[in-house]
Amino acid sequence: MRLIGIELPGVYVCPIHKELLWTSDVPFRNKPNKHRFFPLNQRCVENGQEVLIPKHLFQSLLFIAEQSYELLNSKFPFKNLENINQFYIAELNVKQYITPSKRIRIQELIPNFLRYFPIGLLKFLNSDFELFDEDTWFHKVLRKSKVTCHPLRHLLLLLFLGLKVPVQLQENNHDVHFFGKAPWPCLNKGSTHYKEFIIKDCIVTSGSKTGKPVGTFTCENCGFSYSRTGPDASEDDKYRIGRIKKFGAVWENRLHELYSSGKHSIRGISSELGVDLKTTKKYLNNKIENISSALNRDQQSILQEKRSRFIVIRKSYPSYSRTELRKSASGLYNWLYKNDNEWFISNLPSAKRGEIQRTMINWEKRDSEYLQLIIRETINLYLEIPLVRVTRTKIYQRLDIQTRFEKKIDKFPKCKGLLQVITETVEEFQIRRIKYFEKQYINNNIHYTVSSLKRAAGIKDFSNQLIRHVILDGISEGVYE
Repeated sequence: MRLIGIELPGVYVCPIHKELLWTSDVPFRNKPNKHRFFPLNQRCVENGQEVLIPKHLFQSLLFIAEQSYELLNSKFPFKNLENINQFYIAELNVKQYITPSKRIRIQELIPNFLRYFPIGLLKFLNSDFELFDEDTWFHKVLRKSKVTCHPLRHLLLLLFLGLKVPVQLQENNHDVHFFGKAPWPCLNKGSTHYKEFIIKDCIVTSGSKTGKPVGTFTCENCGFSYSRTGPDASEDDKYRIGRIKKFGAVWENRLHELYSSGKHSIRGISSELGVDLKTTKKYLNNKIENISSALNRDQQSILQEKRSRFIVIRKSYPSYSRTELRKSASGLYNWLYKNDNEWFISNLPSAKRGEIQRTMINWEKRDSEYLQLIIRETINLYLEIPLVRVTRTKIYQRLDIQTRFEKKIDKFPKCKGLLQVITETVEEFQIRRIKYFEKQYINNNIHYTVSSLKRAAGIKDFSNQLIRHVILDGISEGVYE
């Protein structure tokens, strides 16, 4: 097999034999006769040369080769770019990179993506980008469903997600479901439809403390409402209640039926209805109080009259908030709040709470993230030819973090300690240059002297005793004098 000279190479390994490919002198483009066939004869094979790649990249490149082969030989049609984009979002949701509002946690995703691959793979495939770049191919694949990207980039994303070219891409529906698809079961133990899948809607919000999705499920048949924190990890989670938000009339009626029968203890009633003792006692006491007050006909009449007045106001001004209702009928509002609190609260509009945005920087986490980037960039600098001196400034410039580190270096104790160890003095860099060129002379069997080694290493001042000692030791241990 031969390589095609494109700007973004990707296949270096034969997916069938799992061997490195060879280059050949067979032209891949022939302008005079584009339909001419060039056979791969013995001369071409003898003049070919095996492609050289770093050994630690082989498995990743083999994956790319196999998936490229799968793409080229797949018979099923891909729907469209938007469908592929939705597929990625759904898979990222499985790995918890999607917020309850269905946004990508890009600040968490990018560092993990860059750290996932062997060092140098992305750069080798001309697909590298920096941590703080804002408009890369990675952003386009995930955010811009109308922009095409080279198939290699899609294969890199599949490799990161632990997936292969999937048949699922043929499907049109890749919506994000934190709690599975509708319907959901009603978990009201006081109803006759307990665990039946009759709830059609799920309201998803973001947990104020955890930031995780919180689903609220309300049964239209009995008024029972509960919530739980997601996303669901298994099918059994559909039967899990995190918090009961409202019991509803059906549950309360069942509670008083059990209590009135005299056959059950408070503990037994609590167990049958799926609540604790305090909750059972609370609702029983409320019911007793309501019954006692209902015995007073005059009071009951007043109660009904005030409820009716309030309902008329609510229907007349359906868009009014709680504050606006209190201002428009303060006397009625306060009376119902004190004397008929449970009914009153249940008939008020939902409370409007402003979202408080707080930006808390996790310096320890950021220190660890920068530490990995500095280690990677230091390795790149030490491997760079021609040789480059490893300094703080050089690392800052490569990572584009100079201003941030100069002002807040004490916020990054791990990075600060590492930089003190890895940076080179002028003398240390000169010694590294001397040893590098000495090794080059020896490996290539080239005669060298003190003067030629000094010139190659760029050593002008020979008065430094340590530098002089390193050069003379190299000459004495080498082949030539």
